[in-house]
Amino acid sequence: KPKIYTQLVEVFGKDNVYILSAGWGLIRASFLTPNYDITFSAPAGAYNLRRKCDQYCDFNHLGTDIDKDLLFFSGQKYLDLFTKLTQNYNGRRIVYHSTDNMTKNDRIKYVRYPRYFTNWQYKCAEKVIECYKSDPCGFDPLLISW
Repeated sequence: KPKIYTQLVEVFGKDNVYILSAGWGLIRASFLTPNYDITFSAPAGAYNLRRKCDQYCDFNHLGTDIDKDLLFFSGQKYLDLFTKLTQNYNGRRIVYHSTDNMTKNDRIKYVRYPRYFTNWQYKCAEKVIECYKSDPCGFDPLLISW
């Protein structure tokens, strides 16, 4: 629904945009899912909260033969799933986050984005689009959204 998803696909193409879903795993933006309500967010009810001990058969649509920069816009709660599902990725992984105390992995580059509002990821993704439009030749990433 948020228009940033449409903008990311329009600028980078549907084959270069992925969604990291608490319910489905790492899926292509073009992958159609039924309506669902699974989240890592603490205020969720017991029926739709995904906990670390829960067993999910997560999809992973990301190929290991790709070596583009992999940009991820999200907070701490999705980082473990991102790290797990991208552990065999050949390219550089870059995590945009807004947390002061992010649990870090040595094989991932972290970029802190100031959090002045809820859904800071949308503004961060808009900035990435602006950078790409100003110099598309020097920038060819894959994008993972929250």
